[in-house]
Amino acid sequence: MRIYLLQRGSSDHPNYADGIAQRDLSWEESRQGNVGVEMGLFKERVRLVVDAYSRSTSKGFFTYTLPISSGYNEAQTNAMGLRNAGIEFTLNTRNLSPKSKLQWNSDLVFSYNQNVITALPNGGRSIVYNYNTGVYGMDYYLTVGKPTNQYYVFESRGIYSRDSDIPFNLLTGNKLTNFVGYEYHQGDPILIDQDGNFDLKEPMDQIIGGDPNPKFYGGMNQTFEYKGFSLGVFLSYTFGRDILNSYLNRRLEYLFESTGDDGESKLAKRAIFDVEKLNYWKRPGDIADYPTLSLVSRQRSPYRFLDKNSMYIEDGSYVRIKTITFGYNFQPSVIRKLKLNRLRLYGVIDNVHTFQRASIQDAEAVNAYGVYTGDGYPIPMKFTFGLDLGF
Repeated sequence: MRIYLLQRGSSDHPNYADGIAQRDLSWEESRQGNVGVEMGLFKERVRLVVDAYSRSTSKGFFTYTLPISSGYNEAQTNAMGLRNAGIEFTLNTRNLSPKSKLQWNSDLVFSYNQNVITALPNGGRSIVYNYNTGVYGMDYYLTVGKPTNQYYVFESRGIYSRDSDIPFNLLTGNKLTNFVGYEYHQGDPILIDQDGNFDLKEPMDQIIGGDPNPKFYGGMNQTFEYKGFSLGVFLSYTFGRDILNSYLNRRLEYLFESTGDDGESKLAKRAIFDVEKLNYWKRPGDIADYPTLSLVSRQRSPYRFLDKNSMYIEDGSYVRIKTITFGYNFQPSVIRKLKLNRLRLYGVIDNVHTFQRASIQDAEAVNAYGVYTGDGYPIPMKFTFGLDLGF
């Protein structure tokens, strides 16, 4: 038995509650190939491991939105294909002679990965889907031959300094309008009209604005030992990805927009920041980084801080000094006098420092879509000191 609701609009159509049945659904299929090389050089003082891989997934599950006339909202299909291919290096070196009193060892891990969409439903047509990561939700673009989850946004090129800077239609004399029909004014963001019809619309005027998938990532560890003293430094890194600063977007939106969706209540749940530190538009002629912060009126668009905007996309690359460890192993003569088997003092510093270009607090603290929401506590620097002894 199947239950459906009858909806009324321009026509009546059933709305089934649980989606259309798919008799031919199957498990997804995967194929993987690896080629590896492992070698030791200079009497094992240098060890190198190289692994190249390719993993393809076909018949992956994909929830496909159906036309409303079908009576169903969506259907599960075996229509998604994805390929991950890359290479991984692991290099271990002993940098000084084994006879040296000072020992220095290095460990390096380097990974490169590229994911590519190989199949999509409906004959492989490109898909734009919305994921609610910010105020209005972020659009992502799926197309065969490209990486997954690319940001699909309006291209931002600054702020309109004066009304005379706003494009207008030479035939009608009308100013450029946004996707809800508002004309642009001085102090509004400059969003590029990609198709040149003076009417900004989604998705026609959106572009691929970034890729949240990292291209390179890994870590490096350096250890030093000298007469019982030891020092270790571990770094992690990620390069070649973009992130979305949804935190900034929401702070601006909830602080200055009166869109009728409980903005004041949402503001109370978030920190208020010093707006004077922002280069925002105040008067005609200003060259600003952010739109005007004046309250919305009937003449001004309530979407100045739309999250589908390249203004919020930043370089997500970083290098983090993850851990510094240091210690001292007491000499055997001291251990024997104390009638112990071992005695060691040590200390650990976690999350020492992160080198990054992004304006967010931590470029590593993003979700799987590369979105920084600002929710939760930041990763703290932590100090640990201890005594390791055995009887």
